[in-house]
Amino acid sequence: MVRMLLVLATVVLGFASRASADWCSSRRVSLLDQYMAADSAVTVEWQSARKTSRDPTTAYTVVDVLRDGPDESIALSPGDRLLVDGYTDAQPGDRFLLLGTAQKQRYVLKLRRPLPHSADLLEYLQQQPSADATTEVRLRFLLQYVESPNGELADDAHLAIQSIPWEEFTRHRGELPLAKIRQWLADPKTDPEHLRAYGIWICLIGDQTDSEGTGSSQAK
Repeated sequence: MVRMLLVLATVVLGFASRASADWCSSRRVSLLDQYMAADSAVTVEWQSARKTSRDPTTAYTVVDVLRDGPDESIALSPGDRLLVDGYTDAQPGDRFLLLGTAQKQRYVLKLRRPLPHSADLLEYLQQQPSADATTEVRLRFLLQYVESPNGELADDAHLAIQSIPWEEFTRHRGELPLAKIRQWLADPKTDPEHLRAYGIWICLIGDQTDSEGTGSSQAK
């Protein structure tokens, strides 16, 4: 409880003047947005890699095509061999997700860094709401993952929530789960970066009990 109150005290000080600016401070792009923007998405198995000072490469075999290339000359199929720039250390059979962006002038596919394959990662990426979904629908989806056992997904859900404009987010604060936020704030295992977000959230939706708790922490 003391930990939760200390977090609240820290967030409340200067909250009104800083919250909106802090909300939009990150320039990183979430995995969800990267997946939606990719021209191609495939799951692959690692085959081999060459680690050299110049032109390191990694070879993969395509297992599943989640999204095809935008042009027939760069379309991918299961069983295709991919030679990707950059060295990835793994074992034969290890699976990854690769996202690609078409270089249309040369009709080649530039593949981004591999992501370790997992069922929950694919579920997270493939079941996300469409680009034209309402903020309410998007928030409900993302809130399912903010404390996922998969830390990468949890961090990405927080990043995606921060991409929602501050004014739009505050209009939908009724979607925030007050009881769970209180639990997360009191939990010593909660990630410090997540605590910062929950402190902002509870300032938006907390009641008199939360205000009284903040005052008690300052008195101590």
